[in-house]
Amino acid sequence: MTRPHLVFNYTFHPVGQGLFASGSLCARDSRPPRFNWVYDCGTSSSTRLVRRGIDALQWQNGRRNKIDLVTLSHFDHDHISGVVDLLQAFRVQVLMLPYVPLETRLTIAFEEGVDPDDPIASFFVNPVEYLTAIEGSEIDTILLVLPSEGAGPEIPEGGRPPGPDEDGFFFGELATLSVNDYDEDLRFLSSQRDKVEFLPPGRSLPLRSFWEFVPYNDADLADRIPGDFGIEVRKWRDKLLIPGSDRYQALRALKSIYDDSFGSDSETRNAISLFLYGGPIYPAWERVELLRTPHFPYWHSPMLIPFADWMLFNDGWAWPSARGSVLYTGDGYLDTPLRLDRLLTYLKEFRISTTGVLQVMHHGSEHNWHSGVASRIAPELSVFSSDPDNKRYRHPHIAVLRDFLAYGPIQANKDRGVSAGGILSA
Repeated sequence: MTRPHLVFNYTFHPVGQGLFASGSLCARDSRPPRFNWVYDCGTSSSTRLVRRGIDALQWQNGRRNKIDLVTLSHFDHDHISGVVDLLQAFRVQVLMLPYVPLETRLTIAFEEGVDPDDPIASFFVNPVEYLTAIEGSEIDTILLVLPSEGAGPEIPEGGRPPGPDEDGFFFGELATLSVNDYDEDLRFLSSQRDKVEFLPPGRSLPLRSFWEFVPYNDADLADRIPGDFGIEVRKWRDKLLIPGSDRYQALRALKSIYDDSFGSDSETRNAISLFLYGGPIYPAWERVELLRTPHFPYWHSPMLIPFADWMLFNDGWAWPSARGSVLYTGDGYLDTPLRLDRLLTYLKEFRISTTGVLQVMHHGSEHNWHSGVASRIAPELSVFSSDPDNKRYRHPHIAVLRDFLAYGPIQANKDRGVSAGGILSA
């Protein structure tokens, strides 16, 4: 039998009504990850839950005070409320966001009830400016994913896995566009413009030749933004974006226009959600095996006992599967067969067939789902990250849960997280 080469881990932290997911690639006999990532970092339950997860990540990372990839799926409070704390705790190599036009970002802010004089309003006006201005933050690259269309990236051929003593993993060529190549409101940036890149459709983030991340931005919102609102936003663009301008006045004026244009029925904020597929480049490995840890209470969780260590003490306990990839959906909509078809076409059948862990859309809301989603993706493990006791949302909804009953449904709530992982053998 071949010797396990690397250990991979997917963790869904117990943050209640929100989402804070992380993952890592480790050598089997060492604790600090060689590569790690975070997908969303927020909650509407209690900020201490997110801080607890950040503390756990710091303990697991040891002296490696770095996260290689942070992805923010969208701009809802329960997905970004912990981002400031996260960025103050870790250096970030790549911070990835969906590209969202200024008028849509402002629509989301007003739907969220963000007041023009609230400091978080600056995030919606200019997320790059806001994130890079956080005291103590250090971000190497901010990557904006352009809307995804048609067939996505081809399946990589794979290559040589990393040697057992190789220390650092890194992204391959991303083939991005610069701010100068893409005409967007970030052209107003000065000191931070060199940090901003755009990922065109059909591109992935290869980790050398043995792992890949594929983002999917289904930002099909053109028909939801009244044309008059977009025109008004462009009139106020300079005051919003140029340093020293009266941003507060512009936001107040636009908030009034928004109220007149939209009323109270718009649902733009969750329709934008950056999906993210992550997994091995299968031809590079002789064996990929997904294992599952028990559903631990937080104080015994693999978030505090790294998966590499857990597996050493529990070698052989598993329900092994060759489906070793993960699919994060944030609050994305798969509410119609057409939306699901677009996602599956972009990711391609092979990636879906290797998806073992699925983060169920929008905490299990029936508004983001249609019957049959579960069987078409068919994961081994379906993670619902929510607070079932929350009287306002009551996620997951029973119809969604029933759809996933045959696909390993499991709850990450305020007290218990979910962890799964596996091995890659060369």
